[in-house]
Amino acid sequence: MSNNVDIPKDHKKRIAKTTCNLFHRVFKSLFGQHERLDTLSWSQKYRVLGSSAAESGRYNCDRTPYMKGIYAALDSTDPSEQVILLKKGAQLGATEAAANWIGRHIHQNPQNILMFQDTEKKAAGFIEEKIIPMLRSSAFRGIIDTSGIRKKGITYGDCSLKHAGGQSTAGFSSHSAPVVILDEYCRYKSNVGSADKGEGDALSLAIARTATFGARAKVYVPSTPVENSYEPGSFTTLYERGDQRKFHVPCPKCGDMDFMSKDRFRIVGTGLNIDGQMLCKKCGELSTELEYKSIYHKGEWRPTSERLAPNITSFHLPGLLSPLGWKSWKSIALDWNAAKEGKAEMRPVMNLYFGEEYNEEVDVPLDTDIIERHSGYGIRGTVHKDVGFLTMGVDIQRGWVVWEIKGWGKKGISYSLDTGKINHDIETVACRHRR
Repeated sequence: MSNNVDIPKDHKKRIAKTTCNLFHRVFKSLFGQHERLDTLSWSQKYRVLGSSAAESGRYNCDRTPYMKGIYAALDSTDPSEQVILLKKGAQLGATEAAANWIGRHIHQNPQNILMFQDTEKKAAGFIEEKIIPMLRSSAFRGIIDTSGIRKKGITYGDCSLKHAGGQSTAGFSSHSAPVVILDEYCRYKSNVGSADKGEGDALSLAIARTATFGARAKVYVPSTPVENSYEPGSFTTLYERGDQRKFHVPCPKCGDMDFMSKDRFRIVGTGLNIDGQMLCKKCGELSTELEYKSIYHKGEWRPTSERLAPNITSFHLPGLLSPLGWKSWKSIALDWNAAKEGKAEMRPVMNLYFGEEYNEEVDVPLDTDIIERHSGYGIRGTVHKDVGFLTMGVDIQRGWVVWEIKGWGKKGISYSLDTGKINHDIETVACRHRR
């Protein structure tokens, strides 16, 4: 009996193709030149965005030219760019940059990675919604072994991507890695850990986990600001310790380079015809969103402050830079105008659109206002007509006694009716009464 097995022709073709592909990959890994791309180039070659992204399809940075400088800083080995801090608004592509940075490391520069969000649930959601679909996309087919992909973590060779919440010390103390991401840092505790046993701010703890990796160590800290806080380790403090880079774009009218900000943003028109335009400080002309964003690929990042921390490079990325078709200046103008009129909250406008901190304004009366509002109650000892009942308070000290009689009216209004002080030795007075 013959041992030959009759293999169908189409199966033979598939086996031959699979064998050739396997041989090609093995040969290339042993003898070929390993591809080494920077994060931006890698993203535009391999990253394919799904339907949940603002713009699906092959990743293209031309729509977000301001991200090029941030990608360059992420890839830099300059010690002054060990920590990349990004103060950002909404809908700008910063989250995709974090995913691209992770993907490039997994694919071409395998290293351990720690990914933090303010809660472990959000960190797990980022891995599940962004990283796992990216690694399983057609662009990675045959390139990355997907057997190591798990919701609780991803392994690739001898390395791994771990995620954790940034509110407890457990995630910081259990792993070390040269690549750390602290996403939405403003939502972390200023002192990570329990109330009585805090171990410091999250950035200091993260840098400690990278200490043994030298020049390879990198920490990326993107966050939408919430409110001003100058506690040690707060996002505002860290941003101001960096060089505070801002994306300068030429004025469409005169060409002067300046950065977009709330101070230059103008609301023009009325009602539903409101629009937002940008004022040029040099020529004094207003320009539309279309005029600016038609040429903002000519923009460049420039530092606006002296760096106070030798290892922090900080960027400010307001929502005003959002690409055409995303959050428009007209929409920002409408929301800001509504907030000014008290018809909407001001915080989201400041945080999401202008990428700035916001603290609620509290009216505190001036001393002069209080003095002007004081009034007399007539003859000492008389009771005001609105008083419903009286109380007397006494402060007894060794050498004197102070007392005050107060009258109380509606809504907690009080009237000081009479006060006095008796200078006597209290022990002498007590003895006299006992006799």
